[in-house]
Amino acid sequence: MKFTKQQIENIAYDTKSLSLAYSLSHMRSWSNLGTNESKLWGVCQGSKKYLVESSYDLNNYSCSCPSYKQPCKHVLGLLLLAIGNANCFSRKVEPSWVDKEESSLQSKIITVVSNQNIKNEKDVRLVEGMKQFLLWLQDLIRGGLMSQQVQHIEFWEQQADRLVDCGAINLSANIRYLGTLPGRYKTWPEIVLDELGKMALLIHSYQNLKQLPVLVQEDVKQTIKWDHSYAKWEQGESIKDIWLVVGRNYNTVDRSKVEFFWVWGQETNRFANIIKWASSNKNYSVGDIIEGELLYYPSNSPILGKFKSEKTQHKFSIENLSFFSTLEDFLYSTASILGKNPWVKRFFCPLKNTRAFRQDGKVFICDENRQYIPLYGCNSDRVFASSIGKLVNVVGEWNGQFLLPMGIFSDQEYIIF
Repeated sequence: MKFTKQQIENIAYDTKSLSLAYSLSHMRSWSNLGTNESKLWGVCQGSKKYLVESSYDLNNYSCSCPSYKQPCKHVLGLLLLAIGNANCFSRKVEPSWVDKEESSLQSKIITVVSNQNIKNEKDVRLVEGMKQFLLWLQDLIRGGLMSQQVQHIEFWEQQADRLVDCGAINLSANIRYLGTLPGRYKTWPEIVLDELGKMALLIHSYQNLKQLPVLVQEDVKQTIKWDHSYAKWEQGESIKDIWLVVGRNYNTVDRSKVEFFWVWGQETNRFANIIKWASSNKNYSVGDIIEGELLYYPSNSPILGKFKSEKTQHKFSIENLSFFSTLEDFLYSTASILGKNPWVKRFFCPLKNTRAFRQDGKVFICDENRQYIPLYGCNSDRVFASSIGKLVNVVGEWNGQFLLPMGIFSDQEYIIF
């Protein structure tokens, strides 16, 4: 074969997909195996029959299953099967996938949809899902946020499940989050309305995707669904540096726990948000120092990162790190990011010479101009205690409403919260 097992493992979406793929890399799971000079194909018998194909360079692959993971376990299983069973791929003529034997399949690998550049059944399902979601948004606004159904989380969960079904896995997580807001804050209607407005912009952008700049297209697609194939990361910017893991936060995507680690480069002053799925074998801890090459996911405002290579380091210098002097400077920076990508939800916030204070039972952080923002999370009290009688350099994550403090720099040392 023209590829190796290591190459297959490199393009795997996550370790869980790879593990399931190995369980499918046996002849009993496959039929109609074939190959030609550029690709290989086969039919996988899982809970249903799925049509699977892949090019030999591993850059192009498809499967008729509904998984949002690309490549899915069926594509990986086909490739792993081919490593040790090349002689079993006996068919040389690429099938039409419409013969009688496969007529019960729900979709073909290639589906033509009028007036759309849509290449497979997943895209058809996603396009239709976005149309239905836009109607749902319009009905929601027409009925008003004070309607009784909006107050119940089940209303939001049902829509999130429908988004999962059409492949909009990332968008579904945002809907689940909105379902937790009614009644949680006094200003929750304003927060929800702002998010719904951004979602409407997102759907209209998706419906006019080909008219947008390439990097904006990537931001639109990434906000709707996950596509973290290795080939996609290779298209992004690459930065070599020594990185400090300064903090982390959590989220739930399709009921799976996801960790987000912030890293900060000592020479370039660049930062990135590293995603770690629960199934990943990568383990990071706040305070780790990593020397390595970091790939940014293609974006009009690159933030998501992934290490291409990494090794442990023991020294980190803060001499070149740049902190925002005032909250005005920081908020100006976030406005610049949002101007390039209005769907960013997490912002890296290093603030210099700050002091914390209490008011009405809440903790706020104040800059040298006496401008302040609220803190949230269990680390707020630690920031307050650390700033008694002195100014501190705080590193946190801003979500547009509150700052989650992650640590402080003091005398060349990073103190983890």
